[in-house]
Amino acid sequence: PTRTLVRVRNAASEELSTLRNSLIPSLMDVVLHNLARRQTEIFLFEVGAVFAQLPDGDYSETLKAGFAITGSVFPPGWDARYPAADFFTAKGVVQTLLETVGVAEAEYEALDDPRFHPGRSARVLAGGRELGVFGELHPDVLEQLDITRRTVLAGEFDVQTLWSLAERRVRYEPLPKYPAVLRDLAVVAAEDVPYQTVERTVKQAGGALLENVRLFDVYRGERIPEGTRSLALSLTFRSPERTLTDEEVDEIVARIVHALEEIGARLRT
Repeated sequence: PTRTLVRVRNAASEELSTLRNSLIPSLMDVVLHNLARRQTEIFLFEVGAVFAQLPDGDYSETLKAGFAITGSVFPPGWDARYPAADFFTAKGVVQTLLETVGVAEAEYEALDDPRFHPGRSARVLAGGRELGVFGELHPDVLEQLDITRRTVLAGEFDVQTLWSLAERRVRYEPLPKYPAVLRDLAVVAAEDVPYQTVERTVKQAGGALLENVRLFDVYRGERIPEGTRSLALSLTFRSPERTLTDEEVDEIVARIVHALEEIGARLRT
């Protein structure tokens, strides 16, 4: 629904004249506070209420969970310095949140939100309902905050929606008895084909013997046509009943490749 700010009567100051409708500004205040004190590796969480006025004049109060990241999420060691957090770091945080709560089969869609970088952000949905948004903050936003030469990630999620979709029964699976078979695929897909579509296509074509799909590289550049990118996928196959043969896996991979061609993707050569 369309939401507008809730104004406070007789506010003590202009800064306190509205109730917050997002956790991200307050998270950015804490990020700025830490950066000003030379704390450059920042990973913050907050759970709190946000408020909005609805079109019918009523008011809503929603409990949200938010996070902000900048710098590395790991402390530097004497022999190494970990890379700075990026979109995939934030996506890992989101996936961990969903797995911990017990939300299955979440989908990621492109996000149209001026606060976020258009190519490095996403809406998260499950059961046809929006759970939240996350991604890299837009350079214009960082410029307004006087944050330079660094990437800042942020996100916020509706706690009640998460909880309503959570699987409350914990399920346990036995440890695997048989070895996995690993295969890597490099797939060239158009920029307007979301990775979520590629992953869903691979899983559907792979069937029950496809245990896991992991994106480990995205490449744009030489020998990759303009308007496309190369997605490197690691596929894990396993049967709970027997050791898979190379022939079985080859047949499944061929089925996956054919399914990818149906959505306009092709193997990188």
